[in-house]
Formats: sequence, C-alpha cells, structure tokens
Amino acid sequence: VLAPSAPPTVTADASAARVSQLTPAHATNHASGTATVIRGPTPMLEIQAQGLAANASDVYAVWLGRPRGAARLLGFVTTALDSDGGFAAAKALPAGARRFDRVLLTRETSADPARPGPSVLEGAISLT
Repeated sequence: VLAPSAPPTVTADASAARVSQLTPAHATNHASGTATVIRGPTPMLEIQAQGLAANASDVYAVWLGRPRGAARLLGFVTTALDSDGGFAAAKALPAGARRFDRVLLTRETSADPARPGPSVLEGAISLT
C-alpha cells in the first residue's frame, strides 16, 4: 500500500531528488504524472498523477519494471482520487530496486497480481 503524500514534496537538497515525467501508455489516455525518487537514509518513490479515470472494479497499482518485462509490485494506491482524477502517494523503495529503470501505474483487478495489468502511465526512472 502506498501512503498518501502531500504534494509537492520539498527536499532541502535538490540533488537528493530526481523527478521523472510519467506519460500515458495509450494515446486516448489524457492522464499525466511524475515519479520522484527521494534519496536519503530510506530512499522513497513518490508518485503524483492527475487526469485518471475513476476506479470501478479495479484499483491503481505502482510497479517497478525493466524493458525485458521483469517487474516488481511496489504497492496499491489506496488514496481516493481528487476532483481532478489525481492522487499523490509515496513508499520506501525495496532492497534491490536499483535493478529497475521504469515505473508503471497500472489498473489491477486482482489483490495479488503476478504481473502488471494494463498500463495507464509509465516512465523511465534512475534509482542509482
């Protein structure tokens, strides 16, 4: 579960955070967002998104991924979408996260997905 986050995150040292743009996975999707890697004793990933469609029988999830398909579920977005279809949430990065170079925001219908569901937003990230 990703914890709600108050946007925007401000760090005292600009080099302590790297912001990446998240772009729609499909041309018909008008959502957008950012993924911010926050460095420190406990590295965090903060996701901010807007323009998302309301959930029906599915939930949004955040995955770390690699080009050849390897992926790791980071957590589910439990925060309700605001009036602009947006949310902000953060989670500590797990051990081994450096091997991933993409972040995906997906729609999931399972409480225990084995692989990412349909991608809504995605983008490159640097965890090194």
